[in-house]
Amino acid sequence: MVVARLNRGRLTIVDRMRETVRLGAGVATHGKITAVSTKRALACLRRFGRRLRELEVQSVRVVGTNALRVARNSRTFLEQAQRILGHPVEIVSGAEEARLIYAGVARTHAQDDAHTLVVDIGGGSTEVIVGRGLEPLELESLPLGCVSLSERFFGDGRIDARRMKQACTVARLELEPVRATFRRRGWELAFGSSGTVRALAEAIRELDPQARAVTRDGLEQVLRRAVAAGHVEALDLRCIDAERRPIVPGGIAILAAVLDALRIDELHVAEAAMREGLLHDMVGRANGEDLRERTVRDLQQRHRVDTVHAMRVENTAAGLLAQVRTAWRLEDPGVELLLRWAARLHEIGRDVARTDHHRHGAYLLAHGDMPGFSWGEQRLLACLVGSLGPAPEPSMLEALLPPWDRHAPRLAVLLRLALLINRDRGEASSPDIALTARQRTLTLTAAGLEDQPLLTAALEHERKALEAWPVRLSIEAARPRPAARSARDKRRAERQVE
Repeated sequence: MVVARLNRGRLTIVDRMRETVRLGAGVATHGKITAVSTKRALACLRRFGRRLRELEVQSVRVVGTNALRVARNSRTFLEQAQRILGHPVEIVSGAEEARLIYAGVARTHAQDDAHTLVVDIGGGSTEVIVGRGLEPLELESLPLGCVSLSERFFGDGRIDARRMKQACTVARLELEPVRATFRRRGWELAFGSSGTVRALAEAIRELDPQARAVTRDGLEQVLRRAVAAGHVEALDLRCIDAERRPIVPGGIAILAAVLDALRIDELHVAEAAMREGLLHDMVGRANGEDLRERTVRDLQQRHRVDTVHAMRVENTAAGLLAQVRTAWRLEDPGVELLLRWAARLHEIGRDVARTDHHRHGAYLLAHGDMPGFSWGEQRLLACLVGSLGPAPEPSMLEALLPPWDRHAPRLAVLLRLALLINRDRGEASSPDIALTARQRTLTLTAAGLEDQPLLTAALEHERKALEAWPVRLSIEAARPRPAARSARDKRRAERQVE
């Protein structure tokens, strides 16, 4: 955890807390976060939560990575973590994790024109990025982590040359498809940003006090020391604490494979990583430089979206949201942003095929690389766009993560209504519509329905389409307002009273 203060555009680190919890232990084998790992991680989050409350932090982002991406029981853990911290946990994709890692390292170490390589070895994945200045040029997230590899080859704690060779070979196989791409890019600076790299760099310095960076020769000495020890508990390196020893063999194998495959001569330890990248991302959002806005614009351009129509749908959806925001407890500004982005992107699937374009759009949003967006946000966008078919399917809500699983049914109805209101793509004026929201019902009141048979038919069709949806639609005709009396009529009425 890292806490910073923003003062005149500059970040000053206020506090750091770091604990090794190995949340992914057992995930590769059983597909679930174990009870032991859950207990250890939640205890850590309680300590973090207490510290956040002591510091009275105003803006918080909590991010989960590989273990929460792949574990089948991640939802249970996320709900517990949110209750403890008071903030939702965002799961980010591997590509987004790599982007955030590079953002943290680049703002601390990169030079303006220099190509920089960053390697981060996590518990369940390894991120490799090459960028220039602050801009990542190539990034990969490989399903290769020190926890998962250690469990696979050194699960009983024993270390020998045969197992280490097998582990290194598996790591090289994962790196092989991306090796040439990164080698072609080239770099002048190379950094390792993870706790694993930091620990192994300290081990190299313990064996060779003159060492100033991680090198293949230096790491080879650590590898031989580990094999000679024969067991993780017998590893006699003072800098490797008891919590990290079980995952060190896998970390050695991965780092050795990275240095060899990419032909890295020197890998320097970066003090910053994904946490610092998140801080800079938060500053950008606060200053109106939200990367997600650029991502949405790029998707609109790439998929040839009718931006004029998309803007009309967006403005209508935002207007409808304003009417029910309080009743449905949708005051979080992030809710409106995501509804607006869904409106802007609701037709990207038409670039694939006009038939069932809502399904194509949902697939693109759920599975594409969307810089700046978390998994939960992408899934919400996919759900909202996917709900725009003839009748939304409640089963699509099952993939959503908290808190979006609560908001999605309501936002989907608002987006569908915005699309219905703009079904003529702007040729007619928008009808006068008022909304009244209750827990599971949305009452729509429209004026002059008797004079608008097409709108009346469309609304009735929509009411039926939502019968199986968690939020039902009720339609009422607005009562005609009494005609305003003229001044002469008012004076005449007053004389009659006298």
